Amino acid sequence: MIDHLKKLLVLPPIVLAALGFVWLQAETPVIAQETAEAALPVRVIEVRAAPFALSVSGFGRAEAARTWSGVAEVEGRLTEYSDAIQVGALVSAGETVFAIDPRDFEIAVAQAEASVLSSKATLAELDVSEANQAAVLEAERNILALLEADRDRTARLVESGGVAQATLDDDNRSLLTQQSVVTNAEASLALYAPQRQSAEASLASAEADLENARRNLERAEVTAPFDGRVTERGASLQEYVRTGDVLLTIEDISYSEVAAAIQPGDLATLVSTLGDVSRQVQPEIGLTSTQVQDLLGRLLTARVVVQTGNGGSIDWPARLTRITGTIDQESGALGVVVAVDEAAFPDRETGRPPLVNGSFAEVVLTGPEMEDAILLPRDVVRRGDAGQHFVYVADSDDRLARQQITLGPVSGAQVLIMDGLAPGTRVLLSDVMPAAEGILLAPIPADAP
Repeated sequence: MIDHLKKLLVLPPIVLAALGFVWLQAETPVIAQETAEAALPVRVIEVRAAPFALSVSGFGRAEAARTWSGVAEVEGRLTEYSDAIQVGALVSAGETVFAIDPRDFEIAVAQAEASVLSSKATLAELDVSEANQAAVLEAERNILALLEADRDRTARLVESGGVAQATLDDDNRSLLTQQSVVTNAEASLALYAPQRQSAEASLASAEADLENARRNLERAEVTAPFDGRVTERGASLQEYVRTGDVLLTIEDISYSEVAAAIQPGDLATLVSTLGDVSRQVQPEIGLTSTQVQDLLGRLLTARVVVQTGNGGSIDWPARLTRITGTIDQESGALGVVVAVDEAAFPDRETGRPPLVNGSFAEVVLTGPEMEDAILLPRDVVRRGDAGQHFVYVADSDDRLARQQITLGPVSGAQVLIMDGLAPGTRVLLSDVMPAAEGILLAPIPADAP
């Protein structure tokens, strides 16, 4: 009994402890343990549409568009060769640059003129002689006709017995003699045709000699074909020169050319930015190569850039004149030739100096400006397993997403986006590892510190 009572005495403390625990649980609030999602900081660039014009460039040297060599075409002593025409001097088109003693050529012209007059006189004499011979032949033929009539009349009389046979024989002898005279006259008249041909040939030869003598006289004085600068002088006044001697070299100063080496792929990319116009330069539509080059010259803007010693540069406006159409075997580049007008003179308005021939220059070709172009850095563009191009973007909920795009031409470190991006889209510049779509981002503008 006592043991049983002792066991009952243990229950009250246990009950009190249980009641206390329940009371404490009721009074203490329950705190929820939830883990917040961490946002990944990334640099982003906001897509903007802006005007853009694609450019390609190549390098070459400035050269004179035309070079003329004054060559002596006749022999003689230089009687005009100004000391002012030295290397570097400017000459004008039509200006006499040198002259050779013309007296020998003037004498040759006079002799040739005399030969022509003599040949013409011979032809005139032949005309008169031929006309006289034709008249003589006509008279002799008339006499022959009369003698034939007399012979026929005598023959009738002989038959009737009124005239002796001897009379008929005399008439026949006279008729034969006259026939011989007519034959000789005809032969003499026939000789005038070859004589005339010979005289005409002599006249043609004399006229050719006269033309050659006059040309030699003209060649004795040489004028500049265009405005230019003297780059070489090869003789002195009173010096005897021979045919073929180079006496002067002149470079055209109206414009200079730069033949730049440009990669064919770059030029094709530039043409592709012309849009609908680019289809006009396709050879399938039947344009000649000259027409294609003229069309490109109107669509593309060209300029020539020369670097200065202080780190600056000087630009000259240029125009596309032609494409060589051949590719260099070593560099694989295509020759593109541009012209710079009035390159030999300084520009007073801009203070731009002349473009010196021989200068190493860069040729820049620029296509028409596109009004709403979207450009991105090339290194943000990704390539999927199927070959499609895409970029990572931050969507409206600041979560990572992939946006497929269509690429256009590359311009330096940037690439033109043809389709797939709208202005305002935020494109990631940072690399995300791992790039799981839908993760939360903390976008930071690229220009933020």
